[in-house]
Amino acid sequence: IAIAVLSSTLMANPLPNTKKKHPSRPIPAKPCIAAPIISQDKISAIQKLINQYRLQYRIPGISVSFMFPSSHRVLTLTSGLKNIKSKQPITANTLFQIGSITKVYTAILVHQLMSKDKISLMQPISDWLPQYKKWGHITIKQLLNMHSGIPGYWENKLFQAAVEKNPTKAWSSSELLAYVYRAPLLYKPGTHFNYSDSNYIILSMIIEKASGQSFASLLKQNIINSLKLKHTFYITRSYSKKELNGMATGYDQANKDIMAINMSQAGAAGAMVAITKDTALFFNAIF
Repeated sequence: IAIAVLSSTLMANPLPNTKKKHPSRPIPAKPCIAAPIISQDKISAIQKLINQYRLQYRIPGISVSFMFPSSHRVLTLTSGLKNIKSKQPITANTLFQIGSITKVYTAILVHQLMSKDKISLMQPISDWLPQYKKWGHITIKQLLNMHSGIPGYWENKLFQAAVEKNPTKAWSSSELLAYVYRAPLLYKPGTHFNYSDSNYIILSMIIEKASGQSFASLLKQNIINSLKLKHTFYITRSYSKKELNGMATGYDQANKDIMAINMSQAGAAGAMVAITKDTALFFNAIF
């Protein structure tokens, strides 16, 4: 069973080598084969667990989508509120910031370009981004696997202070990377693991160079439109009032609304928005 779970979390910060050929086409959407068979008693039992989990961990609202074997029918269950002030309930069509799940979409775009022989896993950064000489020997594979040793810009205190001072500032990829480029690598590339958003910002720049398209347009063309994900969006700016009305609100530990931030600071590492049904459909298409 494929399961996608998203919640409006209480978080201070608003926010994964092969030579085998892959099909050189966008991810295909599969036809519906058969409806899942699940009893109302089972649905009620799952709903009870979701409600208990939400209360136990003080989560304002949760949406859970299930897909069943041999079927593309999706069951979505919800619990709680999308906004604690307005008391609006979570629904199956409530959008969530899916955060670093965005990285999986970015990785799929990399593999699609590999299938067209436009890039390869062992290519160094220097082949595409010669301006980053210090990182030139790091490979695409090491970026994908978080083995590059490049520090994460979100962990940089100067960057955190800049976002706190001006949360609506629009950031370019090069501006984000400037916060960590002068810092030393955390280790020799390929020898250890560290989770770093910087890796996926670099990958998005390589994707644009290799494809000749913007990251946003390639993402929409090859994944969102291909899978007919009608409630999946890549938003790298401040949210509009209309967008916020359709989204679950994120809060910090003091229950302060943190949705005003300009999502260009996350880019290909975390700027996507979706409903849980679309997220389940995406992962089902991969696996």
